[in-house]
Amino acid sequence: MAFHPPQEGGKLIFAPAGTNRTLEIPTHTLQADQFLKTEHIGGLKRSDLNTLDPIAQFHAWFREASEPNSGVAHPETCTLSTAQLPSGRVSARIVYLKELDARGFVIYSNFGTSGKARDLFGTEDGSSTGNPWASLVFWWEPLERQVRVEGRAERVPAKESQAYFDTRVRGSRIGAWSSRQSAVLRPDGGGGDDGRVMLDKWVKETESKFEGTEDIPVPEFWGGLRIVPERFEFWQGRQNRLHDRFVYDRVNEEGEDLMDLDEPVVANAPHPSLVTLTHEEPADADDTDKEEDGTRMLEVNPPLKPRKISERKRADNAAFDLWIEENQNNLSKGADKFVVDDEKSFQALIKNFENRRIIASPRDYQLELFERAKTQNTIAVLDTGSGKTLIAALLLRWTIQNELDHRAKGLPKRVAFFLVDKVALVFQQHAVLACNLDYPLEKLCGDMVEDVSGKEFWHKTFDENMAIVCTAEILYTCLHHSYIRMDQINLLVFDEAHHTKKNHPYARIIKDFYIEIDPRIAAAELESLLHSQIATIADPSALKHSSAKLKAELLWQYDAKGPDWETDLNLTLRELVGEHCLFKKPLAFTSKSAAELGPWLADRYWQLFFKEGEFVKLEARTERNLLRESAYNQRMTEEIDKVRAAYDLANQHQFARPQLSLNFLSSKVLSLIKILQDQFKSVDQTSNRRCIVFVKERNVATLLADLLQQPEMKIPGLEPGVLVGGGLKKVTYRDQVLTIFKFKKGELNCIFATSVAEEGLDIPDCNVIVRYDLNSTLIQYIQSRGRARQEGSVYIHMAERGNEDHYHKLQMNIQSEDALRKFCEAMPEDRKLTGNTFNMDYFLRNEKGQRQYTVPETGAKLNYKQSLICLAAFVASLPHPPEINLTTTYVVLNVPGGFQCEVMLPEVSPLRSATGRIHASKAAAKCSAAYEMCIQLIKGKYLDQYLRPIFTKQLPAMRNARLAVSSKKKEEYSMRVKPEIWSNLGEPTELHVMALTLVNPEALGRPSLPLLLLTRQPAPQVASFPLFFGADRSSAVTCIPIHGSVKLEDGHLIQALTTFTLTIFKDVFSKEYEATAAQLPYFLAPTQLTHAFDFGTVTNPTAIVDWPTMGFVQNHSHIPFNLNETEDFFRGRFVADPYDGARKFFIRGRRYDLKPTDPVPEGVVAPGHRTWRMEGTTRDILNYSLSAWSKSRARLLPQPDQPVFEAELLPIRRNLLDDNVGEDMKPKPCFLVLEPMRISPLPINVVAMIYNFPAIIHRIDSNLVALDACRMLGLDIRPDLALEAFTKDSDNTDEHDAEQINFQSGMGNNYERLEFLGDCFLKMATTISIFTLIPDKAEFEYHVERMLLICNRNLFNNAVEIKLEEYIRSMAFDRRSWYPEGLTLKRGKHKDIRRRHILADKSIADFLGDALLDMAIVEHLFHRFPGADPQWLTEHKMAMVSNQFLGCLAVHLGFHRAVTLCSPAVQKEMAEYVAEMEEGLRVAKEEAVARGRRGVEEGLLGGVLEAAEVFAGRGRGEFFERWVLPFFGDMRLYDTFANKHPMTYLGTEMQERLRCREWRLLVRSCQLVVVRRSGVVDVGLGQSQVVCAVRVHGRTLAHSVAASTRYGKIAAAKKALKVVEGMEVEEFRREFGCSCTVEEVQAEGETDHGSAV
Repeated sequence: MAFHPPQEGGKLIFAPAGTNRTLEIPTHTLQADQFLKTEHIGGLKRSDLNTLDPIAQFHAWFREASEPNSGVAHPETCTLSTAQLPSGRVSARIVYLKELDARGFVIYSNFGTSGKARDLFGTEDGSSTGNPWASLVFWWEPLERQVRVEGRAERVPAKESQAYFDTRVRGSRIGAWSSRQSAVLRPDGGGGDDGRVMLDKWVKETESKFEGTEDIPVPEFWGGLRIVPERFEFWQGRQNRLHDRFVYDRVNEEGEDLMDLDEPVVANAPHPSLVTLTHEEPADADDTDKEEDGTRMLEVNPPLKPRKISERKRADNAAFDLWIEENQNNLSKGADKFVVDDEKSFQALIKNFENRRIIASPRDYQLELFERAKTQNTIAVLDTGSGKTLIAALLLRWTIQNELDHRAKGLPKRVAFFLVDKVALVFQQHAVLACNLDYPLEKLCGDMVEDVSGKEFWHKTFDENMAIVCTAEILYTCLHHSYIRMDQINLLVFDEAHHTKKNHPYARIIKDFYIEIDPRIAAAELESLLHSQIATIADPSALKHSSAKLKAELLWQYDAKGPDWETDLNLTLRELVGEHCLFKKPLAFTSKSAAELGPWLADRYWQLFFKEGEFVKLEARTERNLLRESAYNQRMTEEIDKVRAAYDLANQHQFARPQLSLNFLSSKVLSLIKILQDQFKSVDQTSNRRCIVFVKERNVATLLADLLQQPEMKIPGLEPGVLVGGGLKKVTYRDQVLTIFKFKKGELNCIFATSVAEEGLDIPDCNVIVRYDLNSTLIQYIQSRGRARQEGSVYIHMAERGNEDHYHKLQMNIQSEDALRKFCEAMPEDRKLTGNTFNMDYFLRNEKGQRQYTVPETGAKLNYKQSLICLAAFVASLPHPPEINLTTTYVVLNVPGGFQCEVMLPEVSPLRSATGRIHASKAAAKCSAAYEMCIQLIKGKYLDQYLRPIFTKQLPAMRNARLAVSSKKKEEYSMRVKPEIWSNLGEPTELHVMALTLVNPEALGRPSLPLLLLTRQPAPQVASFPLFFGADRSSAVTCIPIHGSVKLEDGHLIQALTTFTLTIFKDVFSKEYEATAAQLPYFLAPTQLTHAFDFGTVTNPTAIVDWPTMGFVQNHSHIPFNLNETEDFFRGRFVADPYDGARKFFIRGRRYDLKPTDPVPEGVVAPGHRTWRMEGTTRDILNYSLSAWSKSRARLLPQPDQPVFEAELLPIRRNLLDDNVGEDMKPKPCFLVLEPMRISPLPINVVAMIYNFPAIIHRIDSNLVALDACRMLGLDIRPDLALEAFTKDSDNTDEHDAEQINFQSGMGNNYERLEFLGDCFLKMATTISIFTLIPDKAEFEYHVERMLLICNRNLFNNAVEIKLEEYIRSMAFDRRSWYPEGLTLKRGKHKDIRRRHILADKSIADFLGDALLDMAIVEHLFHRFPGADPQWLTEHKMAMVSNQFLGCLAVHLGFHRAVTLCSPAVQKEMAEYVAEMEEGLRVAKEEAVARGRRGVEEGLLGGVLEAAEVFAGRGRGEFFERWVLPFFGDMRLYDTFANKHPMTYLGTEMQERLRCREWRLLVRSCQLVVVRRSGVVDVGLGQSQVVCAVRVHGRTLAHSVAASTRYGKIAAAKKALKVVEGMEVEEFRREFGCSCTVEEVQAEGETDHGSAV
């Protein structure tokens, strides 16, 4: 049909406004719809995106668009756009995305007739040349999102196309065969036929063809089209058309594909690209453009090779890759499992653990309670594990959404609070809420907020967050100071609200700040305290899918225990230390343990109590307790001797091995073991068994877990652990979380727990609960039973046979729970309960007489109990010396009517005392005095309007600042390519000469002469460096500055130098420049002197220049010939192919036995030119020689009888700095005719050296850039050290046995060994400077000042400010970057030089980066161990400066006796420490370093060392050499200290104990194939996983899958240690076929397996 343009007239469409408009609005006032979906969260931010993987980011958005409630009908619909060449016409069509993987986006289409095929792949007749570039656009209107993908199209292999084709219905497969897509259908002439008849005919023909056949093959003309992405744009609609757009561009970093995320752009602003895709020509096309008919041919450079590794390592790596491929399924199962890292912080562990999303799938009863909570205060009474947090998350989301609406209307800001009872719950609940709410949340607890008296901090916190998770005490303090008022809070969530009683912070928040008038009606005590109504679900059966899923609740009876009795060991200890206060609690426990647990466990307690190293602490505690009684106690020696005797008695006691007998264990313990044996009796059960045994006492839990770890008591498949709050060892929240993680992961599957596991910390689903000790309360019973959440769970009560109390307790559990449920079920819908006598008056009754003051200006409230805290904060703020602790003194007197208290403040206080009112209790009297004192301080204006002291607590600024920088965070920075010396241009009058020579010129394989480099300024001496020419062929290059200069009075000299230099670039490197002498940064000249000549003796550089050769070159742009010359005329000439700049030759001589039409002999390297590759080309010597393209070939008529010459094809390898040569540089013979060639005037021995010049000038440039940086910093450093200090050749150089990431070959030494020295120099200089400038500060303040100056954050900021990052050498030799800049290129390939590089923040900080002791030790180690890597040096330096060693040395030298001033607390610590040291020295005099505790002595020693060496000025000093060095004569003694890291310890275990050298810890980052339950296979759609494995003699000993290399390697090393630590040497050798000898292991040394810290 014909297309006719519309007639002139009015606009048919103008500014359409969409369809979402109100009908009443006049049409002429309509405006386009706005995009508002993301306005409330500030639109799309960089932090919302996966900055490393745009395909993973697309997949995440696609999943959201695919959700049923997204509103997107077909998220796979997209627009495919292509462009036809040469016309440039663009066409677009809607298609369906069918596949997505790491390679790109796949659609399916007809490639025989479709328009897209013509655009992409061209046509046979040549009317369209084919343009592989295409784009996809996805538009998801309901989400206001758009994704643009640009890339190159490629055909999908037929095998993959067939796999998809088989999924189509038969009709679609028939249609694919029948349709001739985009072809015109001609009508048959019949009535009403538009051409459809022809299509139906084709369909019938196809059906006949495949009749009876179900397996229809994919047509050859039909298949998949993959768009390999080069660019992504993620688009999020925003208001006023100021949309958010983020762009990823592909980067080809020397063969490694990356996708970089650019900065966001707004609206239609141009996209600033961080990096762009760069293509470079292949190695055989370095010099001249290959063009025909205006088409430019570009290919991608091969990737840079990693540093050279041994063949053995290479084989191990290949075997490891094969192992990963064969074990994909097993590895994928662990891909999403959490790798427990014992070194992670508590916050990090919680964040990784609580990352589940729960808000997307609420149940009906949760929605019902949520709806109720929206309208009234509600207490949700639900079983443990039934989803109370989800209800809170729903309520928070609803509240925050309303808050955003209110803010948009201009209402005051309000914030929500989620209050918890324990610090650990702050982290846990914040992690859950952060995963489920897309709003800013903050977490706060006492450990994180040292000083809550800063209004600015709180205002900032409230402004930046929509909700805050914190302990109730934090909010109470804020309300007290009026940092926030109750009317500024829109929601209060009380977690574990059953704790609300008496003076709990929950109750005090409601009593003091929420209730202004008493409620008249309340349902119960809890409701009254929280001013809320209890609500629960109407149908309790709805909980069966979410809370406890018990299969059975069982009763296990054990025999009644006999009367309490004591073991012989216990009786002896009681007689010895029974009166000692330290042993009263342990003896009280063990006196009943023999009957309750059994005699073996009772004695085992003492074995654990007196464990190694505990005696010294017991002795010190004994001494301290006696000193409290009297300064001089005559019983001290006697009592300490008793403690020592008890310690010896327990350690010398003969402990029998445990047995399953009543002679060893009680009936109750034996019953527990029988229960656990039944539950873990089969392998199938063991694999998914999770058991918790609840006990009352922490010591019982520890002993039972220890019992099951004894070899005789081990139950197959059971891995015990302990979850308590204390006991025989101190347990932190972090320890508890680690235990839970291991329990979830399966490393532990049976934990013995006290009530800490009943609530609070979230315990993973269990299926066996054992109540070893029956519950004391109904809450304990309900909560512990709620831990059994898996289907078929078992809850077992252990009760004493015949014990009526136990039976009664079990019966009361049932009755009380039933009564509670009936109460909830009986509550009326409208919640109008009457007759309940509990109200707020009941709780306020005890508060009468206790006054409250409100600050009129702010509303801050002061009551009795808060007065104590307020007064303590005031006293702490008073000015005082750091060594003095100010305290408040309270004196309570018994007076008529009760008690009265006087409070006295320190002398420095402006007000000294106050007396309170008379009260019936001492506590109230004390509070009254504090209250009166606070009122006086308010009147005197010593407390401000927020009840804060006017004095500021003086602490060093930024003492808790985050000063570290990440080694992972990377940015792109400018990079200096050329040194400043080349920027000094202009007509030269004199030139300075540097001779470039080879130490071993024979390695080059052909004769050569030195080359002279002439510069306007004298070049510095550059250290020699090696060039590599092939296997076992290398030579060092020396760059020798020559005295004097070349005077250029004669203009002919400078003209000769200019011509010679430009001829080199033209003939050798195929770069024809248009330049004058004033524009060239340097000049090149030949010399007739040899490499062996001593150029350092030259005083007249003009005399060594080969002026005749330069004159010849100046007069001859090329050497003419007519092929009639003699053979000697051609022999030894340098010949260039003018049509292919990659082909250069040395002529060896004429071959009279060959003619141009002869075939090319075997073994000759095939040329790369296009004609040679075309079908039908005769492979003869003439065509080998003629590389011109079709147009040029048509003009050439080569002589068929011209002579044939044997030549040597010169290799084009430029990066001679790389020792991993890969290709051989030996001569490659070939045969050619010279008619198409051009003979250069350059001598062959000069050309041989010129081929080395790119690598040489690159290294010279690098040295000069590093020296430029040193001059900027005011440093005078040798060029080789300067270059080493500024060289970073990979992202992970410190991982010595790992594959180097982004490795840059041939760059020389990395900066990290020098950094080891530099850090120490910096620390020393900074310490001396601070000490000199501010001599009157305390040590802590010195530490903070120094930390601020030399922290990585400050170093980084200063480095960026002075642009130090520009000087860092992070990129290897590049064939494009070595050419001189600023010249006009007339002929040759022009390529923009990359002038930016990507660096980690820490790398920049490192390049700028106690003190004198560190300096002395570092200097000693650096010179004593010159071959040690930085990691080894750092590890062993830490042993020498460790607090353990310094403390021991301080005691050894008697420094503790010289202390003149310290507080009682410090004196107590010092006494314990000295006692521990002396005992350690007594027991192990021969040890070099005694065990020590970190304390005060280390600081004393550091101070003495600093004073001795700063003021004596003795360098390392006599002190260091006399007192420190003797301990470190044999550094091997300190390997244990350095080897605490699992990877280092594993290396020691494998090499030193097991004597094995054939082991590796290998790492691979890969996209694991994950098979879902639905059968769908995901390949690399998420973040890549790191697979780490310990391989021994070709077998995998242990492996782990993690998200990062660090944690993966640690986990794999720990698993391997578990295996090998229990193996004897011979067993290990048999198991792994190890035959390594001691000599082999010693030869291996530390070079193959670096330790890790």
